[in-house]
Amino acid sequence: MPPAPESNATLTDRLVVAGLVFAGLVFLGFGVAFMGWPAELFEALGEPLTSPAARTDVRALNGGLQLGVGAYILRAVFYPADRRAALLLGLFCYACLAVGRFVGLVLDGSMSRVSLGLLAAETLGALISGALLVHSGPPPNTPPDGRS
Repeated sequence: MPPAPESNATLTDRLVVAGLVFAGLVFLGFGVAFMGWPAELFEALGEPLTSPAARTDVRALNGGLQLGVGAYILRAVFYPADRRAALLLGLFCYACLAVGRFVGLVLDGSMSRVSLGLLAAETLGALISGALLVHSGPPPNTPPDGRS
């Protein structure tokens, strides 16, 4: 049984928890969607998945991986010692998704409303995760002078 969230949480702690819940649910939601409806989602991006092997790959990479990321991020809500790591994971995942999508837009010219919307959401997710990470304070066991 996970420990109960602390009752004397500061505003920053509450914002971190809210950010983790939101990010975790977003990753879980996309994971479930790609696990259940890979062909339909890729069709919306203009990329038909025509073979069972392609659908299986999408289920694993776009579905399974996002389910794992979302589960880890949500787990950190109940384990405060893991919150910075979960924020960092969210930051890296969102930022790398945004960079990959931006490179695709520039190199492939694949600008669509869906792609631009996802790029905006991923960029916002990276910025929020980064801001929460910065404002959540120094990592545990950091000396007062900030050196590790």
